Amino acid sequence: MSCSRGAALRGTAEVEQAIDGTQRFGDTVLDCVSVGAERGASLKEWIIQTLETVQPIFGDWPVFRGGFCRSNVRLKAHSTAR
Repeated sequence: MSCSRGAALRGTAEVEQAIDGTQRFGDTVLDCVSVGAERGASLKEWIIQTLETVQPIFGDWPVFRGGFCRSNVRLKAHSTAR
């Protein structure tokens, strides 16, 4: 799995779509944080819940596949090693 930013954006419509997607991603992560805080979730629980929430929506983004998912693999490896 390589880390990539994806294709260059071309034109106003693609830029606006990318900005909207980035806003949706940020809003989704913040929603997960709010729910986790209300439940008193641990950091590990918050990360797992956030990954389960964002993966189906944003999992095809090159930067997500390259970075955020690798963090998930390390978290799972760490949690099963104990």
